[in-house]
Amino acid sequence: MQSSITTAPKFLPNFTFEDTTTFENFIACPDVNPSGLSRCHPSVVAGKMLQTYDITPNKGEYPYIIASGVRHHPDNWTTPRGRVDLFSWLSPTYLKDLQEGNAMLLLDQCLEGYHTAYLWQWFHDSCSKYNIPPEAVVYVTGNWNTQRDYAQWAQDKAHKIKTIAYTHFESYVKFIADKHGICSNWADNIAYKQVNEIKTFNCLQKRLRTHRIWFYGELYKAGLLDSGLVSMNDYGTHVNNLDGRATDNLLLQEARTVLPLEVYGKSNVQFDDGYYIDRIVDQVYKDTWVTVISEPIFADSDNALFISEKTFKPIACMHPFIILGSAGSLQAMRDMGYKTFDGFINESYDTLSTFERIDAIINELKRIDAIEDKLSWFEGMRDILEHNYNVFHNSNNNQIAVFNELTAYYREYFNV
Repeated sequence: MQSSITTAPKFLPNFTFEDTTTFENFIACPDVNPSGLSRCHPSVVAGKMLQTYDITPNKGEYPYIIASGVRHHPDNWTTPRGRVDLFSWLSPTYLKDLQEGNAMLLLDQCLEGYHTAYLWQWFHDSCSKYNIPPEAVVYVTGNWNTQRDYAQWAQDKAHKIKTIAYTHFESYVKFIADKHGICSNWADNIAYKQVNEIKTFNCLQKRLRTHRIWFYGELYKAGLLDSGLVSMNDYGTHVNNLDGRATDNLLLQEARTVLPLEVYGKSNVQFDDGYYIDRIVDQVYKDTWVTVISEPIFADSDNALFISEKTFKPIACMHPFIILGSAGSLQAMRDMGYKTFDGFINESYDTLSTFERIDAIINELKRIDAIEDKLSWFEGMRDILEHNYNVFHNSNNNQIAVFNELTAYYREYFNV
């Protein structure tokens, strides 16, 4: 696999920005989300293409792509909050060029993987309202299920938007691993584990989400907390239902009595989210045998599959993992070229429904916790761990794929 992109394709898209310093569009839009951050931000995919291929934006040439990132959940950048439609903030020139087939609009949500039932209708309604061909709209998202779901929704539509699924956090964690000098060494890892007390697992949970609270309650009930390095913040007296099933409030209120749980005695709410995303606590992998990756999207009702930075951090540290995420997450990792741990970890949980998936992961942690010779168990995964480490550090295939897909669609749509 190639380690870097050294030559540009024979043809590259033309990107145009209202602010060529920050590479932003929709700069007149004043909307701020509940997080305090703006509704839009620079497109990650456009920025990576500009950087990788040294593309000069805003050439004033037809055709071109109007690229913008959209922030957080679709509720924050579509219209459920009663806001003016995002399309209304297109400049008159942009709108005219979109209507006449001279421009394409790229909305980039690759930093998130959320999906909602209304999203596809919102795209089509907006296109109809502003007389923009749906084919002129490209939606990039971190949701791996998006192309399948849109194809089902739009099967009777003569005109369709273009959807692209992209896991951006693989390249981002590679960047922060290099930035912070994270370099895993197999021999040092084993030597450390031979002479130190090692916990069975780690499970780092920061932002409160219903599935994380539910899973924490199950860890508490199973008596597994003492076997792991677990972070968990206080979730209060009210917990939402999960996939329509009521939570065990008596259990969760009893489990609250030991909160917050802090790994190494350090709070994980002292700084903003970006601080914790942009760091790898490699010590936690040295001090445990397996990572339980608590992804932000889990329940079947979420209708999404999102792989965040949380999955790539243990890979950067040569650590085995269980994904507390959407069904199919392990298959998605295999599709990206990574190996998983069948034969060492019971991975049947990846195909199970919401509650069966939680139960299966808890049962597997119990089994691993009972293994007497965990060092030999861990050493048996060396080939897999080194393979994943090498794929992570040496492959740009995932990033190249999204560049190529966008470029191919650009050429197709504009017939260039």
